Amino acid sequence: MSIYGDSFTWASGVGHDEAWGNLLSILLSCRVSNFGQPSYGTDQAFLRFELNMDDRARVVILGHLSSDIMRNVAQSYGFVSPAPMSGLRYKPRFILERGELKLIPIPYFPLEEVRHAILNPGKHLPYEYFVPGGDAGTLRLEFPYSWSMLKALLWNRQLRAVLERRPYSLDFYDEDHSSVALERTTKIIESFYVLAVERGKHPLVVIFPAPDDMQYFEKNGLWVYQSLIDSLNDKNIQSLNIGEKLLERYQGGDIDEIYIQEPKSKGHFNAEGNSLVADIIYEYMNEKGLLKNLDY
Repeated sequence: MSIYGDSFTWASGVGHDEAWGNLLSILLSCRVSNFGQPSYGTDQAFLRFELNMDDRARVVILGHLSSDIMRNVAQSYGFVSPAPMSGLRYKPRFILERGELKLIPIPYFPLEEVRHAILNPGKHLPYEYFVPGGDAGTLRLEFPYSWSMLKALLWNRQLRAVLERRPYSLDFYDEDHSSVALERTTKIIESFYVLAVERGKHPLVVIFPAPDDMQYFEKNGLWVYQSLIDSLNDKNIQSLNIGEKLLERYQGGDIDEIYIQEPKSKGHFNAEGNSLVADIIYEYMNEKGLLKNLDY
């Protein structure tokens, strides 16, 4: 068995022995190869699966974290998750042409153009949704700074989401959102599913909730990524909503207890959370009859 995705698939913040992929391997009594990569979007996870021709696993999981939908419309990590030096980290992404995926490779700049590319991203990243001055409302902090801050309060969508106490990713799951992120993410997952079947594998899509997704559901009774689940269902692609199963197990309890609280890995599942994820996936596989497809 093999698993693809981002840091929630890789299980950042816990040791290898506590990672849900390793715990699932113990439950299944078979190898589980972890191809997760922190900071990946669903697009990169799919690309890694597509290019991994040596993967002979019979069952393959694609993990999707709620915020991955934003990474799927970005070319630069710096605009999605600002961090030191992130402006120098670029990624590939897909666009849709006539309903089909077209790969836009990682941006490349000659050495003499790097500085200009960083200072003028709009001229060098034509497929970056979060480029300053674009639809996302991302703004560059400029003098006079008081005016820049006022503009951010008025136009920056991420800041407005924080002030309104809702996950920023919620907007991107709207089918009418200007990024068309829902349609593209659905197509990426569908392409993974179709390719896995073509390669004789049994695909499984697993959707992970961040802590604020859980809080939003408990308050509003709606999953941030419900539209994605519905879109996949329309294509006869079933997905496992980890959030739903976690709430069934934590009725009346504090769901934050299964997430890491320390700043370095905050928001990822802790050891207890990883154990629950492994149990949930194992039970789901058993329920769907996937266990018989594994080589023991």
